[in-house]
Amino acid sequence: MSIDQKTITAYALRILSKREHSVYELRRKLMTKFGDNKDWVDETINDCLENDWISNERYCAAYIRDQILKRSGPYKIQMKLGEKGIGKDMARDQIGIVYTEDQQKEIKSYLEERKREEILRKKPKISDFELNGKVMQYLRGKGF
Repeated sequence: MSIDQKTITAYALRILSKREHSVYELRRKLMTKFGDNKDWVDETINDCLENDWISNERYCAAYIRDQILKRSGPYKIQMKLGEKGIGKDMARDQIGIVYTEDQQKEIKSYLEERKREEILRKKPKISDFELNGKVMQYLRGKGF
């Protein structure tokens, strides 16, 4: 089978039809499959951007909403977005828009309460200092 621009574009659209992707992710997937045709891959990426088939902002917002459902904190979300090729400024801006402070406080207090109960159930004679340390470590791991 000969590979041409249409083949690469069709593959990109098939990928994008399943979920939002960042430009970085799409480029990585296309280069994995069609690495010999870098110019065509770049042209396909540009076509996708021009036609608004791919948008880092849309991807970022969708990813943040997904991470909110998983009860991740803003710092963890920002780190993960960086791994997906989203710049810190865009990630920070989108987190500020999509993930309100009220949501962050609500999720953080829920996680904190749940973790305290779990620790106290397992170790009822734990000191307050040790309990607070374990809870704070857990919250840091969740991105708060």
